[in-house]
Amino acid sequence: MRAHDAQSAHTRRELLLTHLERSPGGVVVLCDHAERRSTARSLRLEGCLATVDAHWLVDIAVAAGTAWLDMEQCPAAQARQQLWQLGELLGPRRLVVNALPEDAARGPLLDERRPPVDRRAALGLSALGLPTPGRPALGRPPVGPGRPETDGVQHSPGADPHTRLLESLANAGIVAAHLPSPALALGASGCTACGVCVRACPHDALRLTHSGSTSTLGHDAGACQGEGQCVELCPADALQTGGTLDWGAALERRTSVLARVPTRTCRRCQTRVPDDGQDLCPECTGRRRDPFGVHLPEELLARLGRGPDGRRL
Repeated sequence: MRAHDAQSAHTRRELLLTHLERSPGGVVVLCDHAERRSTARSLRLEGCLATVDAHWLVDIAVAAGTAWLDMEQCPAAQARQQLWQLGELLGPRRLVVNALPEDAARGPLLDERRPPVDRRAALGLSALGLPTPGRPALGRPPVGPGRPETDGVQHSPGADPHTRLLESLANAGIVAAHLPSPALALGASGCTACGVCVRACPHDALRLTHSGSTSTLGHDAGACQGEGQCVELCPADALQTGGTLDWGAALERRTSVLARVPTRTCRRCQTRVPDDGQDLCPECTGRRRDPFGVHLPEELLARLGRGPDGRRL
């Protein structure tokens, strides 16, 4: 998406959230391809509910008070299950999946691509901080049941959808939740502080830090999205998973220490390696013994069942 298009989409969403905040009472959310089945105020999204970013649905639910997701005509059963879990996380009657309001007043059909523009905003009055009827000055949304006092969700520039979801959940007042999150519950045994897992994680959820003669491997639950490349690619098979962490750990951005490894710095290549009392790492030791590379490494010889002289054992 071009920068201008992204900015336009952001502006449209801000206008839509402002409209929902100033007229609470809930909204029925529809896929782009779905037919309207309720006379209550409804919102047609740009795309399908099965693929829309979860943080956007949370923002809509917080702004409107309640969001009913009409997925009756959506074939994606897995997406319905995931959104149901998100509704459980938000709490009662905030994000309701596949149900319609029973006694809601008749309302308009809104479109995410063409949000209503508040007349005060169009005239530039809202930028002056003038009070709006039913809304305190400086654009703060009203406070009420299920609507925490907030300046509105502020997403980090360039944040990925998972980080935006954490920010939206925090804005919704979700602090400690015991439902399972995507973050893995990791453990480590036999870590060599090689750093392969750190480089394998696409979300920077693992950190390897060095202090003195100790290397520490840490895990950020808020950044982890449970993809598991760290476990699959660990050359020492040191990482294990024990299920997933709860959303409370993710929302708190809880950091846990997986391993502390006594290490040293190789005198030749300056690489940090487990401390075995030698001044060179195994690779540099092998190069010193065989500077021209005419012999096979000892590990490969062992796999082939041969001794240091190349003869079969």
